[in-house]
Amino acid sequence: MLNNGNTLRTALRINLTDPSSSLLGNVGDKSRSKFYQFSLSNRSSLTLTLSRLKANADIELLDFSGQRLQQSRNPRRRDESIGSSLNSGVYYIRVFTGNNRTKTRYQLTVASADLVPATQTPIVSPSPIPVPIPVPIPTPTPVPIPTPTTVPAPTPTPAPSPDSIGGVAATGGTAP
Repeated sequence: MLNNGNTLRTALRINLTDPSSSLLGNVGDKSRSKFYQFSLSNRSSLTLTLSRLKANADIELLDFSGQRLQQSRNPRRRDESIGSSLNSGVYYIRVFTGNNRTKTRYQLTVASADLVPATQTPIVSPSPIPVPIPVPIPTPTPVPIPTPTTVPAPTPTPAPSPDSIGGVAATGGTAP
């Protein structure tokens, strides 16, 4: 089946890799509607603009099931515009002619930008928030453990020799 964008099932895909994409198209000749599909990977702000109209055309933003979220239905050849903040997901754009089947050319511009998640929004306060200063916990001073020392053994004093008893040296003779 030809992917011509005339129904929700055959919606033409828009790749939103650039902050803004413009497409030229026409509606009203064979079908009153042209559908486009796009995906958002993050919460984003979205702006849709339908311009350069040769006859009246309108625009709708649809959710993944085709339910209308927003629309712009200005009279005659006035530009159409939709602005919205959307969660991540799949969405559709419907460009269509009014009650008449007047053929018209158009330029569809789709612009998106990721929104900062609420958890990452910086907190601004008029005065600085005091930060508690940690109190250092004293570390105990280690008690020195005595190191065993070796005591030198006493030097033995020589035992008196029998020859030196009484302070008189014996001579090699006989005693009277």
